[in-house]
Amino acid sequence: MKSRIFLVTLLGLIHSVGATEGIELSTTIGLSGDHVSGDKNEARTFGLSSAIEFKQSLYSNFLIDVEGGFSLETGSSETVYGAGSFKPTNTPYLGHAEMIYTPFKFSTVKLGAINQSYHNNPLFVTSTPFIGAREIFEYKVSNWTIQFDLIQSIPSNYTLSRRLGSVSEGSARFFNEKLRLIGEGNLLSLNASIGHYAFDELSPSVAYESRLLGNSVSGIGTYNNKFRYSFVGWNGDMNIDLKAIAGTTISLNSAWHLNSNAPDGKNLGYKIGPSLAIESNNRIFKLGIETFKNESDSTVAYYSSKTYGNVNRVGNAVSLKVEDLTNGLEYGAKGVQADPIVTTPYQSDERIISIFLRKSYEIF
Repeated sequence: MKSRIFLVTLLGLIHSVGATEGIELSTTIGLSGDHVSGDKNEARTFGLSSAIEFKQSLYSNFLIDVEGGFSLETGSSETVYGAGSFKPTNTPYLGHAEMIYTPFKFSTVKLGAINQSYHNNPLFVTSTPFIGAREIFEYKVSNWTIQFDLIQSIPSNYTLSRRLGSVSEGSARFFNEKLRLIGEGNLLSLNASIGHYAFDELSPSVAYESRLLGNSVSGIGTYNNKFRYSFVGWNGDMNIDLKAIAGTTISLNSAWHLNSNAPDGKNLGYKIGPSLAIESNNRIFKLGIETFKNESDSTVAYYSSKTYGNVNRVGNAVSLKVEDLTNGLEYGAKGVQADPIVTTPYQSDERIISIFLRKSYEIF
């Protein structure tokens, strides 16, 4: 209720003073559903979400960008050992909240709650905001851009914490330094990165929940838990787009991460697959196929994506998405088959089907 009152007040003030110069405001309303079937975990959920994104240019080189809203879900979730990643919940959420400063043409600094979707690797870390600072330095030559990207942050998975009934994440740290190469051509484009990452000071509560999601954890009970391996390693992604004919793009999308402190057979995660996008009548139809593997200690399970079964998983995924550019409409479905790599008491074969529909509105 308080968030709705704040939003109405904010819109009223903006219109009353006519202060829309340098302001962008948009909203998205969506419907989504998940169906999870497996021997140890089952869920059927349906939800309504609404989000607002607000951008304000305070100066020519300083921008505020905030996106958040609420999610209302209903349905059922049954689990044998309590790893309720798909448990329905009703909660406000924050997508991102960033102060963006560009002191020079070649550098950008972001401070605040920074969404981690820019890694392009939900197996490594899901699209949740981490509080911290991100610095980007770039150099452009012809059609090529070279970026050096650093982030220092406090990891958090607020949505999952609310689903599980409040998880103490302590004062954990996440660091990632990346070198990215971006090339744009008339027929071919490339976006690739390689980086070094580290998680530090992970709490016993996060270790306990991560045990249920596939990580190797020692300890007994809820609080006396510790990861068997620390998480320091390498990560990257690569996307190649080929414009085959007018309105048709063929892509190869991949991402990977490697935990240097875990042994072989437990330290690697990757996904790779082609996609086909066809634009017709101001609509974009995109079909994607993926194969993936996320070994048990390649990353922290608590911060990885539930859509792929977190960690200790191998499987395939297929997705179909349609973007209606005229009406600001986006809808689609995704199916995932995720099997345990190593048999554990907490995981079994899972089939995850997700559907969604989103409508966007540009307010001003």
